[in-house]
Amino acid sequence: SIELLNNGTMVDYLYSSGAPTIRMLPLGTTEYTRENPANISWTQASPTSNRETMYQLEYSWGRGLWLPIGGLTNSTSKILDFGTLPGSAMQGADSKFRVRATNGFDTYYSESTSFSLPNQAPKLKLETSGALGLQSRWAEIGGTNTPITITQGESFSIKSKVSDDDWQPVNENGFSSVLKRNGETVWADGGNNNWRAPNRVVSWPGESSCVAGTEPTLQRHLLNCVFTFPNQDILPGEMTPGAYVFEMTYVDAGGASVTETVSFNIIDPGHITKGVLDEYRRNLVTTDSDVDLSMDELRYYVELERAARGDKDALSDAEIDKLREFYGISNSRASELNI
Repeated sequence: SIELLNNGTMVDYLYSSGAPTIRMLPLGTTEYTRENPANISWTQASPTSNRETMYQLEYSWGRGLWLPIGGLTNSTSKILDFGTLPGSAMQGADSKFRVRATNGFDTYYSESTSFSLPNQAPKLKLETSGALGLQSRWAEIGGTNTPITITQGESFSIKSKVSDDDWQPVNENGFSSVLKRNGETVWADGGNNNWRAPNRVVSWPGESSCVAGTEPTLQRHLLNCVFTFPNQDILPGEMTPGAYVFEMTYVDAGGASVTETVSFNIIDPGHITKGVLDEYRRNLVTTDSDVDLSMDELRYYVELERAARGDKDALSDAEIDKLREFYGISNSRASELNI
């Protein structure tokens, strides 16, 4: 017993004659679903203290961990919606409930019989950067419904984040990624894929990488992968114009899978260049001027402007003169353009 004294006068005390014995009542099943709640109950403990006996329901999915469900209560039953509680689909793993009864001094545990709870599909999120822009909600605003357009040769990265509410260890061999152009696979990585051509020797950087880890708060296992394009297995010149779909699939250790996609179009840079030059050409024509440049003259004029600005990659005078000759622009016409 414990006594609380004030100047020799007892103001409170706690005693216990033993642990408050209880027993969990039969579950009535060896398998639960996530759609139907479970009705869990246990016997009322006989008084063993001058304090009320309180109960704490706990859940384990067969990994030596017990997760509290709710808080301490004086009730002897609980209706539980499993929701996203970890499942027990791993081989040799069984789920159990237990009730912890305490009178504030002694504690007693009673466990239920084992049961199984279906495995949950893992979660996969794809994030893009570079030419594809910063997007992290492709499952909602991306996929095959809203492709965006980039030009051939532009680089981009796709980062994947896999998490599992069942807290299963990451299946590092359970992911596969493919890149398709017009429905045909042009690149693949992971799983049993071996897309790298034999004797292929390139110096292009940007191969994929994956890092396993855990969430600090929940200790759930994560798998983060980054795929950069172009890369050593698909060079800029090989990513020809077309409709592309990047597809990643992850299969967890329990066999559940998830797939997400990122869709985009690649076009010839000439399409963009021609549009810019046409706009540049229109802007040169004013109401008080009769300037009318051919496309070759406009390209020559653009290089003159870049040289005049001192751009780092501007052509030298000799190169500009060779460009004039290549486009067939006369010296007199070049002088007019250089005014």
